Amino acid sequence: MNLVYRCVAFIGLSGAVTALCGCTAKIVGERNEATPVTQTNGLPTNEPPAPPVASCAAGAAGPGVAYLRRLSNWEYDNTVHALLGAAPNTSVRFAFVPDAQVSGFDNNAEVVSISMPVFDKLTQAAEALSSEFAGDSARLAALVGCDVSAPACVEGFAKAFAARAFRRQLAADELESLRSLAAAAPNGKDGVARVVQAVLLSSSFLFRPEIGRPDPENGGFVQLTGEEIATRLSYLLWGSTPSDELLASARAANLDSAAGVEAAARTMLSDSRAHDGVAHFYRQWLRADVSKTLLRDPQLFPDWSPALAADMAEETARLADHFVWNPGANLLDLFNARFSFLNARLALFYGLPAPATDWQRVDLPVDSGRGGFLSTAGYLAVTSKLERPSPILRGKFVREVLMCTRVPPPPANAPVLGAAIPGESERARLERHATDAACSGCHQLTDPIGFGLSGFDAIGKRRSIDELGQPVDEHGRINGDDARDFVGAIQLGDALRTRPEIGDCFVTQLLRYGLGRGETDSQNDSCTRQELGQVFAASGYKVPELLSAFVRSDTFRKRLAEPVGAP
Repeated sequence: MNLVYRCVAFIGLSGAVTALCGCTAKIVGERNEATPVTQTNGLPTNEPPAPPVASCAAGAAGPGVAYLRRLSNWEYDNTVHALLGAAPNTSVRFAFVPDAQVSGFDNNAEVVSISMPVFDKLTQAAEALSSEFAGDSARLAALVGCDVSAPACVEGFAKAFAARAFRRQLAADELESLRSLAAAAPNGKDGVARVVQAVLLSSSFLFRPEIGRPDPENGGFVQLTGEEIATRLSYLLWGSTPSDELLASARAANLDSAAGVEAAARTMLSDSRAHDGVAHFYRQWLRADVSKTLLRDPQLFPDWSPALAADMAEETARLADHFVWNPGANLLDLFNARFSFLNARLALFYGLPAPATDWQRVDLPVDSGRGGFLSTAGYLAVTSKLERPSPILRGKFVREVLMCTRVPPPPANAPVLGAAIPGESERARLERHATDAACSGCHQLTDPIGFGLSGFDAIGKRRSIDELGQPVDEHGRINGDDARDFVGAIQLGDALRTRPEIGDCFVTQLLRYGLGRGETDSQNDSCTRQELGQVFAASGYKVPELLSAFVRSDTFRKRLAEPVGAP
C-alpha cells in the first residue's frame, strides 16, 4: 500500500467520515527540521536555511520528497466554481479555517492538512453546495444535460462529475457506490445532490494523491501519470482543477514526455486563466495582500484607510504582473523600476499628479525617492510596526524573502529595546541596541538594509524627520562577502538588481510554492534549484521561461520511490 493511504483515512462516498487522521502525509523522505509557520505581518519567522548547492553533474537533478497535498482554501474555491458554477468565495462564505502559511505560501502540504474543525466547515459547504446545485434548474440543466428523473441520466452525471472532481477516471467500485447512493434517493434531484455531496467530501477530491507508476529510466523514481501531471499543471498555472481538454490530453498520453508537458504548459500560460493562477504565487511571495489586514491609528496616520490599504496591495500586484507577463520583461527590473501603476488616491498619497485613468503606468520622479518594489507603500507598511517603521522587519524581508538568507530568531536572553536618550535618533537608538553581543550578529544582517529605507514612515509615506524628532539618515549597507553601500530605496533597488542571489531565491520560492513544500538537503533539490537558476538567468529572468523549465523537469513530473521495506 502506498504511503498516501497509510496516513490519510478514506472519506467514504456516502459522505460519512469512515476515519480521519490529522496528520500530513509524506510520500517519501524526511525534513531536517520542522517547518515554521509565518507569523509577523505575514513575514517568515525562523525559516530553515537554504541548503548548500551540491556539485551538480549533468543529470544530477531529480525529484525530491513528495507530500500528499490537500486543496488549499483558494484552490477549493476555484475548483467548486469550475465544477458547479458556485460563487468563487465558498471559503469566505462558510468561514473556513484559514490555511496556515509557510514561507508566505498557503499551500504547504506539511501544515495544510485536515482537522475536525476544518472538516466540519468542508461538510457544511458540501451540504449547502450540493443542495443549491440540485435546486437550481438552470445550473442543473446546463451541467447535467439530461432529465434527472431517469436513473441513467443521474448515473451518467455521477460518472462524469466524479471523474472531473477526482481528476482521474473512476474505478468500477467507485462508480457503483455513487450509483447506489443516487438510487437510494427519493427522486433524481436528491440523487444528484447526494452524489455531489459525497464527491465533495471524498479524499480523492479534497486531496491530490500521486500514486504514479514505475519510472522506466530510474528505479528510484516514480513517474506521475498523465492525469496526475495534468493536476499539477492546472493547480500551478490556473489554481484550479484540470479542464476536460487537459485531462483528455493526459489520457491520450500527451503528457508522458517532458516535451509534451512543456507544450501543454505554454498553451496554458497563453490563456487568461494563467494570469490569475500565477498571480496567486507572486502576490503571496511579495505579501501583496497583507497590507489589507493591517491596522493603523488614524490619529497618527490620518491618511490611512481600508481603501488606501487595498490600493497598496493592487499597486504591488500590478507592478509584479508587469514584470511577469510583459513580453521581454526581466523580473529583476521589479526592484529598480522608475515607474509604477497608480490610481488617483495612491498618486495623491505619493504626492504625484493623478493619472488620467486609474491604474495606468506613472513615471516616478527622481526627487520622489521612489523606484521599484521596495519603495511601494504596500511593502513599507507590511514591514512596519503599528506606530513606527521597522528597519529590522524591512531588512528581514529583503534577506529572507528576496535573498533566501535565514535570519536566526532572537535568543531567549535578548534584551528589550531601551528607552531613547534625549536628542537621540531612532536609528542611533537601534544601533545602540544592536551592539549587545546577543543581538549584533542578526542585526548586522537586517538593520543596515532597513536603515536605508528610513525615509518612509509606517504607512510608506515620505518623511525627513523620524518619530523622535531627529533628521532621517537613509544611508544603508548590504553586509556580506559582496558588501554594498547605498542611500535610499532607489539605490537599494539598483544594488539588489545586480545580485545573483535574487534570481536564485526567486527560483527557490517558486519551487516552495509549486511543490507545496520546503527544500531539503538532498542533491536532487539542490541540483534542481541550480539547474533552474541557470535557465532563468540565461532567459533574461523571464518568468514564463522559468515556469516552462520547471514543469519539464523530473522534479515536477516524478517523485522519489517509496524505500524498499518502508513500514
